[in-house]
Amino acid sequence: MNVRKQEEDVRRRRFKRSDETPSPSPKRVPGFSVQSLQKNTVTSGNPLPRETGARVSAQSTAFANLYGRPGFPLATVHGVVDGRRLRWLVPPEVVDYDEYLPVLADGLREPPRPYGACATTGLWELLARDDTGDRVLSALPWIVYPIRRALDVGRRDWPTTVRALKSLQKLASAGRGGLVGTA
Repeated sequence: MNVRKQEEDVRRRRFKRSDETPSPSPKRVPGFSVQSLQKNTVTSGNPLPRETGARVSAQSTAFANLYGRPGFPLATVHGVVDGRRLRWLVPPEVVDYDEYLPVLADGLREPPRPYGACATTGLWELLARDDTGDRVLSALPWIVYPIRRALDVGRRDWPTTVRALKSLQKLASAGRGGLVGTA
């Protein structure tokens, strides 16, 4: 009988231990909030400051999305030093400026390799043509925002700012005699 009592006691102890619920761990809540005043909470503290170094854009640009797809008018010639030589798949005088000038201007925000140099060179070649004055004028409202975004990177990515400023200079003097549209 003694053995039976001992076995029952052991069973009760095991059941009792498994039945007990552990004390809940403290809940993590944001610091300086009303939740931090609740019981059984731990504040998570201040967020860490952002990194101030050069930043690669998290969003892909329209140029990166369209480059290499069928119908895109230019490609890079490989085997050339630094890969900066372009091959126009469509003659530049046939290119639709309303469609492709904003895409090339948006490509100014890309890092120099592989897309940034291609977009910059393509944009500059289109703006350097003599017959571009009226065509640039019709695309001008759609070029402003991509160039503004390229200028907005600030000191953290100064080569992009330089490319955007040079593009703005070429845009201002595009066409025959440096006149965009009829002046």
